[in-house]
Amino acid sequence: MYSRIHMIARIIIGVIILAVGALMVIKTESFLKIFGRVQWAEVKLGGGSRLFYKLLGIVGILIGFLVITNMWQMPIIWIFGPLFGQR
Repeated sequence: MYSRIHMIARIIIGVIILAVGALMVIKTESFLKIFGRVQWAEVKLGGGSRLFYKLLGIVGILIGFLVITNMWQMPIIWIFGPLFGQR
């Protein structure tokens, strides 16, 4: 029973992350009004804060899919593994 509840919770959390990411891509102007401009993005990115929020939304969508499919451990180990001696 625990594994079924765990799976359902993982899917719900993944869908929430995915939905927030999709909202960031679709409603970029609203996020810009709520959170304001990102100074680093204005200087470094050609599209400024709007591009930053869209890229952040795309990353959220990818993370949401990874959580839904239970594949989120592999990228974390790949990124942070060398810091802790894992291969």
